[in-house]
Amino acid sequence: MRYHILIIILIITLFIGQFTENKFPDVLNISLVTLCFIIILMWEYSTLKKEYVADFKIKSQRKQINIFNLLYAILMTFLLWPWKGEKDIIYLISLFWIAALAEVIFWFVYKKLKPYRAYIKGNTFILKNHWVEVRDIDKLIKIEFSKFTNNITLHFRTKSEVSMNIKDYKPEDLEKLFKILIEKSEYDVSLPNNFKLKLQKITEN
Repeated sequence: MRYHILIIILIITLFIGQFTENKFPDVLNISLVTLCFIIILMWEYSTLKKEYVADFKIKSQRKQINIFNLLYAILMTFLLWPWKGEKDIIYLISLFWIAALAEVIFWFVYKKLKPYRAYIKGNTFILKNHWVEVRDIDKLIKIEFSKFTNNITLHFRTKSEVSMNIKDYKPEDLEKLFKILIEKSEYDVSLPNNFKLKLQKITEN
């Protein structure tokens, strides 16, 4: 959470520096953008290095690059670049690109380190995304799968849903994970058919 707050403060400061009468000098703008990038990397790495004692855990084989972040960065570049001819707008545009660049860096990091990312300890499910998400397995009420994004989403009765990209994990690990989740849930939960077919195709290949 502290990294999230720091990034918000830096982005607000950068915006203020572009739209006030006394604009920030280039050195300060570059420093603010660089700090944002460093904090994003630190935020991701701090989550990556966390470890938990667990009854069951699975490794992430890679971390998918969110193509929508890249497309959004390209779109915002086209929209903002000619904005009133202000060259300083490049600092705001760069904010969209540093998030995409951080994802590319961590694609290599995850591919190299293959860290543990999903854990089950007793009746608790722990998933490391941008931050650590903790859920009570007995409150799992539904499992959904999107063929478009390859994300499987777990819905819980008391907290918000969490998502996992199935391409990040070995199919056999996912099968074991969801078997445990379904068995421990208090509700009548099952794997969606489109997810079963996807796993079958991946396993056959």
